[in-house]
Amino acid sequence: LVALILAAIICHSAALSLQIFRPEAVLFGFGPAISAAMLFASALLLIGSCFHRIGPVFGLSLCATAAAALLPGAFPGEPSDAALWTPLFRLHLSFALVTYGLLAVDIVQAIVMQLQNARFKTLADPLPQTGLLSTLPSILTMEKVFFSILWGAFAMLTALIVSSFFVTHEATGAWLQASHKTILSWASWLCLAALLAGRSLLGWRGKTALKLFWTLCAVYILAYLGYSFIIEAFL
Repeated sequence: LVALILAAIICHSAALSLQIFRPEAVLFGFGPAISAAMLFASALLLIGSCFHRIGPVFGLSLCATAAAALLPGAFPGEPSDAALWTPLFRLHLSFALVTYGLLAVDIVQAIVMQLQNARFKTLADPLPQTGLLSTLPSILTMEKVFFSILWGAFAMLTALIVSSFFVTHEATGAWLQASHKTILSWASWLCLAALLAGRSLLGWRGKTALKLFWTLCAVYILAYLGYSFIIEAFL
């Protein structure tokens, strides 16, 4: 099964690369961005599955990745000059996509954790013997993995923001540009920093942590994917 998943990830990567990097230009937008982010998510989960029991989370993420693989056909993006895709810009974009991938994993993780919490609070037998939730580790273990992934996302988001100064300087000669992406990326970083600080210093967990997590996801998704989707779909 692992070999089959690995083969699917490699095929997805090759197809996406051919879709983005054309002989005449680079084609990138909402569809390729979602596809690439979910591809990163699946690759990270494949590695994580070697160390943790994450079957349902992995299965749901693979289904989402399969659906995302079709998006570049519907939303291919706008062509851009290949000369603009410098090594520094590609590194910067990789940080963004890995951050999206990590948040995608945690979105699935958060949904499953909410199902676990709901069962724990409402049923007389909170430990399922069969079904989707029966194959998961305990809520405490799931929560530990959830925050470990968030620390990885925080590192990637920090690298993204730092690299944005150099990318902006390379493209425009200025170190900072007050665009919607810059503002929303900083807002995402602050939300994530607050969430991790609250977890470390105040022991935030459960509903408190998840509320701030959903806010963080909404802000970061709007930073590029939401804006790109509106441009491609409606304008």
